[in-house]
Amino acid sequence: MVGYKDQDAGAKSMFARGSMIEFEYIYGTDTDPNFKGYETGNQNQDGFGHFAIIVDNLPAAVERFDKLGVNFVKRPEEGGMSHIAFITDPDGYYIEIIANADLI
Repeated sequence: MVGYKDQDAGAKSMFARGSMIEFEYIYGTDTDPNFKGYETGNQNQDGFGHFAIIVDNLPAAVERFDKLGVNFVKRPEEGGMSHIAFITDPDGYYIEIIANADLI
């Protein structure tokens, strides 16, 4: 964690705040045609994984995305993790939608 001498303390602090945004950029992978070390499952393999957002009401979010015609990669009822869904943005990048664990 940037800015923390003790990496564990940084992680504990980050998750205790109630909200978080994390960006991870693997420098050079977006321009290296031979890079094969980071498989995201996305159509665009350019070093970017995905965003994740936490929602207070996952079923309501899914219903809203359906009404908007959003493409689902994984619905909550698919697979073993019913607290998450994956959608794509217009460019095909994944967005993970996570149910707020405090409300489950």
